[in-house]
Amino acid sequence: MKKSYFIAILILVVSVIWIGSGVIIPNDPENPQENDALVEQEGETRAKVRVIDSVAQNYKRVIKVNGRSRASKNVTLRAEASGQVLEIIANEGDPIEKGAEIIKIDIRERKERVREASELVKQKQIEFNAAQKLIKQGYSSNVRVAQTRSELESARAAFTRAEIDLEKTTIIAPFDGVLGVRHVDIGDYVSVSDPITSIVDLDPLEVTAFVNEKEVLQIKKGNMAQLKFLNGEAVMGEITFISPAADEESRTFQVDVSLDNAGNKRLAGLTAEVSIEVGAEKAHKISPAILTLNDAGDVGVKLVTIENKIQFTPVKILADAPGHMWISGLPDAAKIVSAGQDFVIDGQLVDAVSVEP
Repeated sequence: MKKSYFIAILILVVSVIWIGSGVIIPNDPENPQENDALVEQEGETRAKVRVIDSVAQNYKRVIKVNGRSRASKNVTLRAEASGQVLEIIANEGDPIEKGAEIIKIDIRERKERVREASELVKQKQIEFNAAQKLIKQGYSSNVRVAQTRSELESARAAFTRAEIDLEKTTIIAPFDGVLGVRHVDIGDYVSVSDPITSIVDLDPLEVTAFVNEKEVLQIKKGNMAQLKFLNGEAVMGEITFISPAADEESRTFQVDVSLDNAGNKRLAGLTAEVSIEVGAEKAHKISPAILTLNDAGDVGVKLVTIENKIQFTPVKILADAPGHMWISGLPDAAKIVSAGQDFVIDGQLVDAVSVEP
């Protein structure tokens, strides 16, 4: 049900109950001169209405959505060389620094290849040097020098490949983080691209939420947001990403909030309420029962002017909460009719009786 229909029904129910009571303002036995619902003053018949003296407050417009925490980085480390797992250096859940060794794969064959490639480089270097000396003495040709130079460069390239292949037998951490689930154990044989383990970076921690197209236009990168987790903890974070395009299915926009997480106190996958302040304006806090409708069906309230006349004023509902709502569109100070509003019309003279909100 749309909010406007709900408000109209609420106003109708309140009016029916109020009419059934048979009075606008209850009689005061101690002040019989005020007991008449209608009084004569200066030739005008005035109805008595109750009013509250409302003063506008600073209302912060806040977008609230639910989000979920995730690691700022989450990478699966895979084998870059085939072979048997020889050593596990770091275990699941261990904090680890960038460049630290995690797992080692058998290096015996690769170590021998590096030695052979190194010897071949030395041999080709000797042959190239000899060819250069011979050409200076006139006993060799440029073709021979070019051939030995090519063979030397090929040997050097093979040596470099062998060294890289040897380095690939050690799995190292690409960044600071925490190790996740390990998929291999000592003695297992792994092939290239087999998953070995995962590493996650939880500092900073990211909280991802989704907002609608009306809300995303009010949010800017760099805005601060409050994050409240299910354990009651509330922390502040910064909006670091706003999706430039809506999700095709949900038609919502992804928003990421980054927060400091020193010591990895908070985990990935936690639910959090995300509150994003998008502005502030003057607003009045009222009971929903005060709202009324004009002949055009506009939602508003009735005010008592300085001349003691009724004035219908349309309002904008900013927020609706149990027992109260926030509205804008009124002067900073206003006498809002809280009882009898459905029995007086625009421009009618009234006697206003102030009551506590």
